[in-house]
Amino acid sequence: VLHAAARFAGENELELDDGSTLRARRFVLATGTRPATPSIPGPYLTNETIFDLDRLPGHLVVLGGGPTGLELAQAFRRFGSAVTVIEAAARLLPREEPEVSQVVADALREEGVEIALGTEGMSRRGTEHTVLVAVGREADVEGLGLERAGVELADGFIRVDERCRTSAEHVYAAG
Repeated sequence: VLHAAARFAGENELELDDGSTLRARRFVLATGTRPATPSIPGPYLTNETIFDLDRLPGHLVVLGGGPTGLELAQAFRRFGSAVTVIEAAARLLPREEPEVSQVVADALREEGVEIALGTEGMSRRGTEHTVLVAVGREADVEGLGLERAGVELADGFIRVDERCRTSAEHVYAAG
């Protein structure tokens, strides 16, 4: 096991951040994901950084009405923060059944969470709001040199077949 950052230097070669290179016939990529971050003025938190807060925000504005954003919205409302959820779609949990979305929206409103639907963005006035960006995940593939190995992306994620093989038959992706 080598603990180093790596990027493809060619089809069958990796270049490590310590200057060394590795050659192999096959590779497995397991890069994981990171929070997607839209182009909004900062600072803002993500589901990975919100737990670094050392005090409860007075008002938490959550961008994203998916499972992660709603879970954190409810938690912070129950902790005592004022909470506003901003969702671009016409309903919360847009990938779920409409009935589920309505039940969740009703429950959150009953707990005092404000919900703004069909809203594409926000503007900042002052610093009284803490912003949590929870608009999804994106593949953590920047700087890997995937194009040098012939690995193609689809919608920002590594494209694989039913056997987890990428567009480069000698490179697999897991996760």
